[in-house]
Amino acid sequence: YYPQYKPDGKLKRETLNKIIANVKALFISKIGGTLSLSFDSIVISMCIGLTYLGKYQNYTYIVSSVVGFIQLLFDSLKSGWGNSLKTETIERNLEIFKELTFINNWIICVCAACFMCLFQPFINLWVGENYLLSIDVVILVVINFWITRYQYVMFTFKDAAGLWKQDQYRPLIVGITNLIGNLILASKIGLAGVLLSTILTSILISYPWVIYNVFVLFFKISPIPFVIDTIVSFCKAIVVVVLTYRITMIISVGGWFGFIIKAVVCGCTSCILLFGMNFYKKECRQIFERIKMFAIRKN
Repeated sequence: YYPQYKPDGKLKRETLNKIIANVKALFISKIGGTLSLSFDSIVISMCIGLTYLGKYQNYTYIVSSVVGFIQLLFDSLKSGWGNSLKTETIERNLEIFKELTFINNWIICVCAACFMCLFQPFINLWVGENYLLSIDVVILVVINFWITRYQYVMFTFKDAAGLWKQDQYRPLIVGITNLIGNLILASKIGLAGVLLSTILTSILISYPWVIYNVFVLFFKISPIPFVIDTIVSFCKAIVVVVLTYRITMIISVGGWFGFIIKAVVCGCTSCILLFGMNFYKKECRQIFERIKMFAIRKN
């Protein structure tokens, strides 16, 4: 509230129409995104049963808690991105985008490895063995987490750039397509089918749409290098998760003490593997150089 400022005059009709169009597009996008997130739970309860929905929601509750912390980090950067988009060059903004994508990928790779290694032990200790899902469903939960969160930097960048109108129908189309896929696959392969449908709609519809908006409409460059880098990052994530899982499973200590040991080993192993796979990348060197300079200034 700023009482010292008094509004004067009227907005131009052209400016007002632009604001209304952007608010409408943002509203449609948010509604579509909310519906899309709700469809999985609705289909699971309808086609598979409330028992499986309860088990599945134990896993999604853990994922949502972790995602909340990650989202706080990137949401806090959104206003800074908006300022950077207006004050910095396209080349500098692309560099920032690549660095943040690298940081995001590092975080979600470590989280994916921890989920894969710690989901079952934690659920077993928390609510009991009867609430465990099969390992193939756990794998799909982890893959869905990685694919969904890898897009988040693009989503945040898109919002900061104000590309709401170009993106307004994407969540609706993704949600409707996902609902159809859920109904078809859930009846054939159960809970795994619901997750598979969500993953496929993200890869085939959501990814291309957002990539086109960010790279073609804003950066005005070919998205092919980013697509290739995404595929490479996914392959690296698979290697990190598989190797970390095999190393962590060697630990035979049970109980909460064993869980803590596994968590420490899982986090350290995944970070070491990621550094070994990415130390040659420009973004990795820049980030570690900044961390080094920050530590020097603190001392």
